Amino acid sequence: MKQFGELYSKQEIASASDFLKTIVPLEPLRDTENSFEGTDQNYDKSFKGSLMRHGTYYRCGFANVDFEGTIGNNSIFENSIFTDCSFANANFIYSNFSNSNLTINTSSSRYDFSDFTGATISNSKIDGTSFRDCYFRNSNLEACKINQCDFSNSIFSNCSFKDIDLSITTLDFSEITDSKFHNVTLPFFGILNLVNGFEQIVEQEAVLFKPVSSDYIVKSEKYFEDIRLLKPVFYYEKSFLALANIYAYDGEIENTYYTILDGLAYACMKKDFSLIRHLCKFASVNKFFNLKQLKSFYDFLESNVNVQQLQYIEYRNYLNELSIAKSLLIDCPFNRDIIEINLKTNFDYNDADKLAETFNIINSTFEQYAPDSNNYITIRHNSPIELTIVVSDNIYTLILVFIALELFFNKSCNVIEKVQNILKNRQEIKLKKLEIEKLKAEQEMRQRSHHILLPSDFQSISYLTKTMNDLPIELRNYK
Repeated sequence: MKQFGELYSKQEIASASDFLKTIVPLEPLRDTENSFEGTDQNYDKSFKGSLMRHGTYYRCGFANVDFEGTIGNNSIFENSIFTDCSFANANFIYSNFSNSNLTINTSSSRYDFSDFTGATISNSKIDGTSFRDCYFRNSNLEACKINQCDFSNSIFSNCSFKDIDLSITTLDFSEITDSKFHNVTLPFFGILNLVNGFEQIVEQEAVLFKPVSSDYIVKSEKYFEDIRLLKPVFYYEKSFLALANIYAYDGEIENTYYTILDGLAYACMKKDFSLIRHLCKFASVNKFFNLKQLKSFYDFLESNVNVQQLQYIEYRNYLNELSIAKSLLIDCPFNRDIIEINLKTNFDYNDADKLAETFNIINSTFEQYAPDSNNYITIRHNSPIELTIVVSDNIYTLILVFIALELFFNKSCNVIEKVQNILKNRQEIKLKKLEIEKLKAEQEMRQRSHHILLPSDFQSISYLTKTMNDLPIELRNYK
């Protein structure tokens, strides 16, 4: 008899499994003996790496394992060690290699959208492999031979690069910040297409720059002399990010502004909408421009494309890039942390007085605790009404905003106690008893002055954070 929630009985699954073997005899059905899961285990060359699907391994060791042709997308290898393993024509997209050590030989493989936080890749040979949109934080790349690899759109933060030649790699549209380099060769032209970190890199002493197609190689001082002379070439070739990086490094912010504007105009004219997000990200994360200037970029994008002349796929791509541009330039600029607060009420959307008073409370909270934040509110017109409040600022300021709102709408100190217990001696948002009492008193005063709103008008308040800060995982969300 089938158990509650079961769609198929064990007998039906066994029968289908036998039939599966007639189609793919080398790919066994995942079961308890073939689960591709492990904790504190060691595996050698007998491990069937090529058959692995969605592996989940913690603190495991892999020695001389062959992952040829593996479709291992969404796999987890946390705190694990790879020794002399081979990855050929393998896919590990959206995988987690955090805090792992890798000594590997990988070719024609893909690790796009994967997490290498705290990972060390050393003494490895990496050829024709894609690391697009990957995340490297507190990571180490040492003594590796890297050839024809793609690191586009990836983020490198507080990383260490040592004894490595990256001149034949693609780093376009990536971010490389707060990182150290020792005996590193970078792509002469490709490094100019970074959206963040160019200035930090070129000021490092132990860095060389070399084009892909020649043996010309220079140090930082000579490199900057060269690229300044090449500005007319970059202008002619429409290399807007290269020009923007050079102008910004030289402190020519006005020229940087108009270079971004020219790039956006070119992207709209040529319908090269993918260029929009890279230019907007450069403008947003580097903090060269004020909010008014950032908004002018967005206004330009809205008004300089005739959507009636776009084919369907062009129109769809334009709308997608416009949405990303709005987030970067208006809603959440400067690479700030983000908190998304969900406030569920018990009143109908037709109750204009209560809705207006709710807005007044939210706005006054911003003014008092996060006056420099960017924020917007989305209203769901179901009954009862629900509000989503998105705020961007320093993560600890954002949590303080939520504490204030919860005190008013939920009349609860639960989140304060949770924050206190988690952060303890950390200084960022230490709320002492006196400060808590003051915060509570302020909220109680506000509650007494707002007779329209009643405790029964609000059902719940919760939040979800989006941050690259070292925020304790327990504070990522609150329900």
